[in-house]
Amino acid sequence: MPYIGNSPANVGNYQIVDDISSTFNGVLTSFALTAATQTINPAKSGQLLVSINGVLQEPDDTGTEGFLVSGSNIVFSSAPATGSTFWCVFQGQNVDIGIPSNDTVGITQLSATGTPNTSTFLRGDNTWVIPTDTDTTTTLSVAANILTYTDEDGLATNIDLSLYLDDTNAAYIASGSLNGSTGVATFTRSDATSFDVNMSAFLDDTTVTVNNTLTSTSTTEALSAAQGKALNTRVLLNDAKVSNVAHPLVETAVPVGALFTDTIYTHPSEHTISEVTGLAGSIGRINSPLLDLPLTNSLSMRSGVGSVTFARTTTATYVDRYGVLQTAPIDEPRFEKEGLLIEGTSTNLLPYSDDFSSWNLANITVASDSTLSPDGVTYADKMTDTSSTAEAYMHQVITVPDDSATYTLSVFVKAFDLSEIVLWTNIYPGGTSTSTVFNFASETATNNGKVQKLDNGWYRLSISVTNNSSGNTSLQFRVQAENWGDSGVDTGSHYVWGAQLEELPFVSSYIPTTSSAVTRGQDVATVSYDNNMMSATQELTVVADMNVPSYNVLNTSPRGWFGIVGETYRYIRTAHNVINGSVAGTGLLASFTISKALNNYCFTSNSTGIISYVDGASVSTGSALTVQRTGATSISLGETGHSSSTKLFGHIKNFKTYDITLTANEIKLLQGA
Repeated sequence: MPYIGNSPANVGNYQIVDDISSTFNGVLTSFALTAATQTINPAKSGQLLVSINGVLQEPDDTGTEGFLVSGSNIVFSSAPATGSTFWCVFQGQNVDIGIPSNDTVGITQLSATGTPNTSTFLRGDNTWVIPTDTDTTTTLSVAANILTYTDEDGLATNIDLSLYLDDTNAAYIASGSLNGSTGVATFTRSDATSFDVNMSAFLDDTTVTVNNTLTSTSTTEALSAAQGKALNTRVLLNDAKVSNVAHPLVETAVPVGALFTDTIYTHPSEHTISEVTGLAGSIGRINSPLLDLPLTNSLSMRSGVGSVTFARTTTATYVDRYGVLQTAPIDEPRFEKEGLLIEGTSTNLLPYSDDFSSWNLANITVASDSTLSPDGVTYADKMTDTSSTAEAYMHQVITVPDDSATYTLSVFVKAFDLSEIVLWTNIYPGGTSTSTVFNFASETATNNGKVQKLDNGWYRLSISVTNNSSGNTSLQFRVQAENWGDSGVDTGSHYVWGAQLEELPFVSSYIPTTSSAVTRGQDVATVSYDNNMMSATQELTVVADMNVPSYNVLNTSPRGWFGIVGETYRYIRTAHNVINGSVAGTGLLASFTISKALNNYCFTSNSTGIISYVDGASVSTGSALTVQRTGATSISLGETGHSSSTKLFGHIKNFKTYDITLTANEIKLLQGA
């Protein structure tokens, strides 16, 4: 086809891009592009049709999704994994038709209706017309700082000139009055000039009258009290010519007679003005982490390199944010309302965990499948006390080792017509017994029994007992219909489901069983170390919103919060109500004790030392680290990084790392303290 001007250069054509999959390693994101070994330079990502593992990738020049192009490189938002397949089609270079040479385009080359000549012009509707002048005379007028311009078509345009007035030396307000019937306020300046403000739109005369005195203290009259006092206060401030000495919000001298207004900062009193003035910079720093893992309902990163790897060899139950018991498939993470649940392995030693008709019964009848269980899918049993003169219970006896292990017993219960239910356990022949009485009305349990409330009237009760290494090899577990010690024992019923006996000092997620014991696999969650964590001797801040239950905190076994895989001594953990840790084989900081459930934890490290924070407050300090161990491969979430026996058995979310040392005020702001 003919072209106006120069012939096109670099006419586009489709090309197969050379395969780059051999360089995929799960870390690199940027790769050079060639076609037949020749470098190509796409102008935009949309010129490439890209497939990874048979899935078309989204072109995104912002770099947040899919891929973008940078010169002759393709840059993926996430690093392609080793072994991924790749193909790409380059859909052609930009077409350059050039710029027409001077005097190469004339009237004859332009197509339009009408007759082109030196007396016509080409209009936007592609017609040649002879210009005519039918304009009317334009006008300008000014009224109340409004300039009105009327064009040749008679259309008027208003321009507010007040924006262009210089009021630097304006007089201050000396007095004011309000017309109660019209709602017009009249203000008099110090130079005797005055101006009106119509406030009638703000008045409500349905039930009250309007007071036209700005100094009124009446609370029964509209506008006058609140508005009048505010206006009068400003008059008084100007009359007094307030200086920076008397005014705490002013940092530099204020000229005498200057007119100004206040904006009062009402954040908590412990935040100083200096904290407030540095707020913008702090927000920028705390919003720029290396690694940002919300971990509230997915493993997705807000920022960071790579992705979170998760594994578990078995299914596992959890309670969703609606209070309903759910079952997660193998290798699927579990998110509860507190965050990502991380547990170690555990075994339910009780057979027939939800079939109580197979238990030993004493003055109890069991009606199977009587109501929906906590999972909303299966059915729970109904246990009924048939005697008002004898204890009524269901029980099992389990053989246990003669050691000092601690066992936790749990069961899901729902009221029918009895107000209490009892969990009782005994290690014998020479051990101890313990019990807890749960009251449905108060939702409380005695003797350190634990209560978890679920949806639809269900509760999970638990109690722990410890063997004394004195020849005790049997453990009896009872679900008793009611507290036998109460007066007026009556017959009645409860719903029961999901009993569990496990060798842990606290309850873990429910493990269903049939005819034998069942073991749940441990949760393993890791993320790449490189570019997501600084070394121990560099500036470093780590923030973790933890949910470590108090009964978990107080147990004697160490429970890891996070650790570095490949470095044996680099972790944070709890052990019998003590927070401690190590970095590069050196004590992280002076250990500190806690006595309750934990949420927000943070530590900072740099050349001046280490500081540990809980809920925004500094709790311990340590010396600067000078030793750096090598070999780190990944960050382990919910364990120390070198031992599966130190699993958290709790929740972790909002895990962040920084390559800077956040200040104490920034940590307060970050943790909402």
